[in-house]
Amino acid sequence: MVWQPRRFAGLALAVSLLLVMAACFACSGDTTTTTSAAPATTTPSGTPGGGTDTTGGPTTTAAGSSTTATTAAGGPSVTIPPLSTAYTVLILGSDTRSGNVMHWGASDVNMLLRVDPEKDFVSLLSIPRDLWVEVPGHGSQRINTAYAFGGPALAKATIKHVFGITVDKYIAITFGGFEKIIDSLGGFYFDVDRTYTNAKFRPLELSPGYQLLDGKTTLVYARYRFDSNVDIGRMHRQQWILASIREQARTWDLGAKLPGLFEQALKAADTDMTPLELLTTVGWLVGVDGTRMKQSYVKAKSATEGTRSVLKASAASIAQASKDLLAPPKDAADDTAATGAGGETASTAPPSGGTPLDLAMWKAWQASVPFALEAPAYMPTGFKYAYRSPAGSGTYGIKVGDGTKPAICAAYQWKGGNLYMRVNATTWLDAPLAAKGVEMQANGVTYTIVGTAVKVHHIWWKKDGVLYFISNTLMFNVSREDMIKIALSMVPVG
Repeated sequence: MVWQPRRFAGLALAVSLLLVMAACFACSGDTTTTTSAAPATTTPSGTPGGGTDTTGGPTTTAAGSSTTATTAAGGPSVTIPPLSTAYTVLILGSDTRSGNVMHWGASDVNMLLRVDPEKDFVSLLSIPRDLWVEVPGHGSQRINTAYAFGGPALAKATIKHVFGITVDKYIAITFGGFEKIIDSLGGFYFDVDRTYTNAKFRPLELSPGYQLLDGKTTLVYARYRFDSNVDIGRMHRQQWILASIREQARTWDLGAKLPGLFEQALKAADTDMTPLELLTTVGWLVGVDGTRMKQSYVKAKSATEGTRSVLKASAASIAQASKDLLAPPKDAADDTAATGAGGETASTAPPSGGTPLDLAMWKAWQASVPFALEAPAYMPTGFKYAYRSPAGSGTYGIKVGDGTKPAICAAYQWKGGNLYMRVNATTWLDAPLAAKGVEMQANGVTYTIVGTAVKVHHIWWKKDGVLYFISNTLMFNVSREDMIKIALSMVPVG
């Protein structure tokens, strides 16, 4: 069986198809390192990579080196060959509404996914759709026109011309196809960063906090760019969705979900990757340790070309983006003082037992919440309490099976903008966000740091029947060190 490339309108979240499919095939491959005592120490570790092939595309080794994953609920077992060479996949998404050029449509989002088994890392680079570049044969254009003018071939050529990176494969997915894939899985759980209401063009009504999203809501959220964060914010939303899908993939009843998933995936996918290449890639994506993953984007500034609003990046910015995509986490330019990475020692937060910030407010909440709340005694400079979910008092319900689990979320705003970090609590102890990561022992509690080598998505811990977790802002404004400080400063409200 060979998948033939098909011309579909795509979605920037095409990589999520890989991650969703990965759940169906990959063995459990996370690595967790536990340390103890204060000051807190975190030591990430990775999984040894495979060999290298110089042919430029994904290859497999002998069958004797492969692994076999057996799905849950009596589902089929699948043999997954290991990766043996590094390669790059261009993830395309296009919107083919009326007015778009030609039959492909301009690519709504472009991402580059780099997998490197020899250096043992995965890297994802988001490219702004309005980036002003030279499109071979068409002069200066927004980068999203390359797909419209010449399909995947010209899109690949443009990436090579602009970034100097050879693209080996591509993937795209339809808007409707992505919605159906999410819905066929019963939706997916996501930590919404703030309140969204009356979104321009695409209505979106969401409150902050951990909740179950359907396909349509996820799609609208992923495409949202109508605030001060504009397209950069949209790229970060998409990367957060991918990370959440990867977390949840490990909790699915694979045997039950396989039939519907594959039916929708086969309809939605537009790719030149063979089934074997997909299997090999998804096995790696789910199995790689989080400390060996990177997420970045091309840094650009707003500009105009005639009547068109565009984004322009300097040659140095383009060169840095290319370098970051291809470099392992420890060599990345943005891997600065990431406390805890590489076995470093994290600074200790204010002592436990300190006075919670906004104490009167938290005490009022505790009176109407049926489980013990913990509040931060430390918050980085620039953050101020903004709002809670639900508004007023009590808890909101996270849909779990046929029932709900109570939860509460407090959002702290950064410098008055559209960026918020969250303090959360729920009695749903098995929530997918309680994923594997780097464990840290302090104050008699095990804290788990979830994210990439540099960017901490969230930190979670369990105590007395409650799952507590703090979540970073959309753009990771809270450093690894400060995320750890906040977690260690959390104390009972009373």
